[in-house]
Amino acid sequence: MIGYLTCPSPWLGAVAPVRARQPGSRSLASPGRVPAVRRLGDVVPEEGILAARGVLNRSITGLATDPRRVRPGFVYFAEDGVGADGLRFVDEAVRRGAVAVVANRMPLLGPGGATLVQVPSVAVAVARAAQRFFGHPDRQLDVVAVRGAAGRTSVAHLLQKLLGGDGAVGLVGATHYHLGRRTVPCLSGTPGVIDLMGMLAQMRDAGCRQAVIEDEATATAGEGAGLRLAGVVVLGGESREVGDRAGAGDGPRDVWGYAQVGRRRVTFGGGSDAEVRAETISLRADGTRFRLVWPEGGLDVESQLIGSAHVRHVLAAVATAWALGRDPVRVVAALRSVGGVPGCLERLPQGQPFTVLVDRSGDPDGLRQALADLREVTTGRLLAVFGCAGNGDRTRRADVVRAVQAGADLAVATADNPRAEPLARIFADMRAGVTAPGRIVWIEDRRRAIACALELARPGDCVLLAGKGPDAVQELGDTVFPFDDRVVARELLAEGARTGERGGCRAAL
Repeated sequence: MIGYLTCPSPWLGAVAPVRARQPGSRSLASPGRVPAVRRLGDVVPEEGILAARGVLNRSITGLATDPRRVRPGFVYFAEDGVGADGLRFVDEAVRRGAVAVVANRMPLLGPGGATLVQVPSVAVAVARAAQRFFGHPDRQLDVVAVRGAAGRTSVAHLLQKLLGGDGAVGLVGATHYHLGRRTVPCLSGTPGVIDLMGMLAQMRDAGCRQAVIEDEATATAGEGAGLRLAGVVVLGGESREVGDRAGAGDGPRDVWGYAQVGRRRVTFGGGSDAEVRAETISLRADGTRFRLVWPEGGLDVESQLIGSAHVRHVLAAVATAWALGRDPVRVVAALRSVGGVPGCLERLPQGQPFTVLVDRSGDPDGLRQALADLREVTTGRLLAVFGCAGNGDRTRRADVVRAVQAGADLAVATADNPRAEPLARIFADMRAGVTAPGRIVWIEDRRRAIACALELARPGDCVLLAGKGPDAVQELGDTVFPFDDRVVARELLAEGARTGERGGCRAAL
């Protein structure tokens, strides 16, 4: 568990709370900070309790919704989920040291020694308890949530950078968490409300005054406890084309989304209806140029980010910063230092005579957009390495292949994260979308697939490694092992791609 809670895990031990305090900094017991001693009645007050069995005035050391994460002194919240009943795990939680159990109904047999609390909604109770336990960090930070369609990760990353840099602004994203004094990878998907509040508390105590979080991270907390937000940026559809690239004035009057800060709403897009908009867009292999216009002025923007989607992302971040009272000129100046967004058309320059990029796009629309952008800036051929994740929507796999074959000259189909699903079945679903059998090769091992594409690439070509983006692991069956497309590609490029299917790729295509 990330935050001020602990768990017997080597990785989690590596991200345990920073204990050292800077000279002059306030302690956790100071006003507004996490109190040194917490009691059950402080985090689950009597006015929210339907019934109780046991003592409410007892010390607690942490909160958990997963019985496996319970430590001595914890409160276990027995949440109900799809096909799950949290009360089934009460005995396990108590054996691990839970001193209290919060549930939406009383069990027939009470857990020995632990206080049992009945509440109308466990989800609401745990969200409010997390806020109280960590001293309401969302009230002491200006929290901005990024919501809506695809692109949340890129916008959150850009906004965190443009609002003030790593030292001043925290981040809860899909790829990593920046907690003020350190950055840790995101390995377990969307954080629960307890982890979220713990991370916000770490940001606050590290000196952050603002935090950016992706929408999914706010879902539980927002519904249950009224997470206090300073602003929200809402993204529209990411599959539509950027309007009026040539700046001729007859393009779509697109509005791609808006930023809301209090009563102030700022729209952004590619047409004249948007308050913050892009004009005269030029996509290049080494970045993007466009004219940024807002009601009070305009300036030329040169970004190292590749692709039309990143124009939308930059506009969303600038519009949000402006809505928060920042000067767009200074915000855009900060953009020059942003080299890229992890796993979002991220370049891997290793001195090779062709371009290699890593992108997290794995759905048909995202792949079409990424390949269309790359087609516009590539002088040679487009090669794509891609796959479909296991335990997902099987009906979309054929569409993924169609999208890749429509946009790429050569394709290498491989494993993404098969998880518990047989790769043979995933490949069978994908083969239904093949439109050009002579332009696609199937390689199960993802490292060999990447090596194959690098072997085939010629000067001026572009190789897109799609699907996993910045993920640091691959899931095969019950095994999770380190695998980062960026690390693998750099290793192969350094070796001259000699470990791939030497000659086999050229024979197969």
